[in-house]
Amino acid sequence: MYENIESMLLAQHPELYQNICQKSIDELKLPINVGDSIIGFGKILDFYMFWISEKRGAVYFSARKRFTRQRKYNSVKIEFDKTNQNAIFEAIDTIYNSYLLSNANGALQQELQRIEYKKAVQKDKKAIRAAIAKNQETIPAVELIWNDVTVSIFERAEQFCQANIGIDEERTALFETYGQYLVKLFEDILLFMETKCHNVLSYKVPVYREYIESDKTTLADIAPKYNVSRERIRQHIKRVDDQIFGNFKKAMLFDNEDFNDYVEQIAEILKAVDYDLIGLVVYGLTNVSDRKKQAIFNMLFGKEFAEKLVYESKSLTKNIQEQNELIKKENDIINAWNFYRSKICYPSSFSVDPFTPIKPYKKDSRFEFEIRFYKKLRRFESIIEIIKNPDIVYCSTKQTDHRPHFLLRLPDKTSVLVLVLPTINMAFIYNVQRCNELHRFCKEHGYGYLIIDDRGNSIYDIMNRSLDPDLVDCLNTILNNQSMIIWKNIKDIKLIRPVSNEDIAAYVLQNKLHFTMEPFCIKRRFSEI
Repeated sequence: MYENIESMLLAQHPELYQNICQKSIDELKLPINVGDSIIGFGKILDFYMFWISEKRGAVYFSARKRFTRQRKYNSVKIEFDKTNQNAIFEAIDTIYNSYLLSNANGALQQELQRIEYKKAVQKDKKAIRAAIAKNQETIPAVELIWNDVTVSIFERAEQFCQANIGIDEERTALFETYGQYLVKLFEDILLFMETKCHNVLSYKVPVYREYIESDKTTLADIAPKYNVSRERIRQHIKRVDDQIFGNFKKAMLFDNEDFNDYVEQIAEILKAVDYDLIGLVVYGLTNVSDRKKQAIFNMLFGKEFAEKLVYESKSLTKNIQEQNELIKKENDIINAWNFYRSKICYPSSFSVDPFTPIKPYKKDSRFEFEIRFYKKLRRFESIIEIIKNPDIVYCSTKQTDHRPHFLLRLPDKTSVLVLVLPTINMAFIYNVQRCNELHRFCKEHGYGYLIIDDRGNSIYDIMNRSLDPDLVDCLNTILNNQSMIIWKNIKDIKLIRPVSNEDIAAYVLQNKLHFTMEPFCIKRRFSEI
């Protein structure tokens, strides 16, 4: 009998025993081929040491199937028992013979080189990650290098925002031109990558291209066209999106003349817009979907940069839109005010002190037209001061004192008194007298004045209104025949032609007639306006 299992192995398999003992630990840990599997030869040493220590139990060999892409790891279990000594000897012998064969045909050396290369790559990756992390801590700008072009683009989003808001039309047109050019180059490069790259990418790019064309396109819209599920479409899109930057860099290695020309043109575009990519996105890619914008810059600079760029561009676009809306609103207010401003009359060459305090007085009732016109004036409160019912008496009679409805203080330091009257009421004889008194008061005290209806027609607009000659002849005939025009005459005229309140008021004012409503009567008068 043998003293132990080691002496038994030495006696029965002396050559195998000596060969195993002479091998170094590192060499024994290299993987070798055993049939269709690769088993770590180092496990021979582990198993051997486990065995000669006469421990009981089992040893698990980590085996990887050789001819499958899945690289599934299976566990090969060998039970240790004295009853299966011969089987164990045979297993060790088989593994060792496979090791000798791998060493003889060079497979072992190739595997060793592969392992060393993998270790070196991992080491380089760690060094690169460490360098990137260090640069991000010390350098605020992001340095992007491709095709021997160094692009320092993304220093601070705030600086881009300040630089881009309110740019001139010439620079906007520049961005639009180069933005369209960049989209065309992206589509050309995508087509090149689709045709020149490996087949796995070629059938996924058309799906990706269709998806990024519009932000409204859904997976359900695309799936039926390719007879696959929505999940498969999503996987295709994600695959291209994850690999597009890497494939773009790989395509440079092709040294293709067309592709190199595309890259050089992109470099020229970036240089032409001073590397202002946020401005290029905001002003040059306005009609391009957000998906396509991100795809373009993902291809050129990577996903992380593209996501940040599109996010900052959206924020800037929103700020610009809000600012443009505010400017448009202000311009609309100014244009609307200029409409009323053009109707103000200044009868004197001097104006009152705009800082003279004017208190409003308390009215017993409110005039409907006054309320309606005040709602229109309120939109101009940002540029003018409005005083309702100013305590300024411009005309006084035995019955009452007459005051303007509003006092306006304008940006040009002038003050304007406003009288709001219905259109036809402007022609009433007592209102004509009120208007004359307002004109006289403003001339003496340096106010401007505005006599207007709720539709924006001033008294001078009414006086200068063009009338139908036939209507004028008809009214003159009635006035000559019966010395006055009553309501029945107006009703009869309306049966054959349209007559508006503006027409009646214009006829009265142009001909300086005497007009009352109760009763309705238009007749000649001898005093002038």
